[in-house]
Amino acid sequence: MWVKLDDALPDNPKIEELSDGAFRLYISALCHAQRHLTDGYIKAVRASRLVPRFKPAYVTELLDAELWEANGSGYLIHDFATWNKTREYWEKKRADDARRLAEWRANKAQETL
Repeated sequence: MWVKLDDALPDNPKIEELSDGAFRLYISALCHAQRHLTDGYIKAVRASRLVPRFKPAYVTELLDAELWEANGSGYLIHDFATWNKTREYWEKKRADDARRLAEWRANKAQETL
């Protein structure tokens, strides 16, 4: 899977104001959310493990910049699903791919009879 980043991201005013640590946490969170199909949700306890030398101030920076939103016992990455595929998309794609492969294998088996 891929996480989508705009090539102008570093020039975004919200991003320019971040410390290096907060920027790294933001990127790591994007990757984590896509890899684990969380639709942009990051558990608070997980956020502290996404970067080495984590500081709570990084989370504060992301919240203040409105790149993250507090959500229950974690955070939601602002506009994540606007730019990236959702869990629903990936689950449907995987099921469709598995179905197509099974059909192809069944047709191939029929051809050899």
